[in-house]
Amino acid sequence: MKKTILSAIAALALGTGAASAATLYTPNGVNTYSNGSWSFGQIFTVGASNLTVKALGAFDAGMDGFTTAGGILVGLYDELTSTLLASSSVQSSDTLDGNYRYTSISDVTLLAGQQYRVVAVSGSDLYNLTDGIFTSDVTSNGFGYCSSTTLQKCDGFTGNGYAWMANMKYNEGETSPVPVPASLPLLAAGIGGLAMLRRRRKA
Repeated sequence: MKKTILSAIAALALGTGAASAATLYTPNGVNTYSNGSWSFGQIFTVGASNLTVKALGAFDAGMDGFTTAGGILVGLYDELTSTLLASSSVQSSDTLDGNYRYTSISDVTLLAGQQYRVVAVSGSDLYNLTDGIFTSDVTSNGFGYCSSTTLQKCDGFTGNGYAWMANMKYNEGETSPVPVPASLPLLAAGIGGLAMLRRRRKA
């Protein structure tokens, strides 16, 4: 009984474990090309549940690292306000998953029904010319990009299809590892239950 109560308290204190991170899309094959540096953006609308972005990713054509000095710049924008929500430089040493390398970022929550854009600058690296199979957690709204060596949300060219350069990893409906206010009364009740068990054993 005591062990059961302790397990329940631990579950309340720590929350449930986070699900493994999913990717925004998977490229439908690989077809590489380069004709200069571009700021490539993938535009999407979040579905019925909020998403928690954990990492930003960049396409690694040969899966052997990047040639661009300083790595590949990647950013996440709010599409409506053009606010840059997060950015980082993906390095050759970052984790490779398929044809993309990912660098961890501080969690960013994307709200259900809202539109966002993940952007990467190709630099001197090859980019991808195949389409992407998007996760069912979002709706793909096509792409926007322009010739650039800096990270920016731009629409010099627009269209649908193509996976290009930027990607991200996220969790859906992740629970917080910190006790939330609603769980604190339950935690107190569990501690009270332990105290009562001790008194009964001493009596």
